[in-house]
Amino acid sequence: MESCREYFCCRRTKCVMYERKDGVNCWEMEGTLCNSPALEQIDSDTHKHKEAKCDYCIYYRDAQKELILKGGANE
Repeated sequence: MESCREYFCCRRTKCVMYERKDGVNCWEMEGTLCNSPALEQIDSDTHKHKEAKCDYCIYYRDAQKELILKGGANE
């Protein structure tokens, strides 16, 4: 699957994900500049870890579906 930057046509060059090409996913990284209004709303909730917040993101959900179709979510 394409990167989150490509998926959203994101131009936030200061995001930690902007130039990454090493296969690390945005939901595995702190400090992303996610453009999801849902994530911005719950960002102040310190009781949820990063990936739990990403459940609200369409990119994350699509990526998870793709992993399942490929045969495993641990790849």
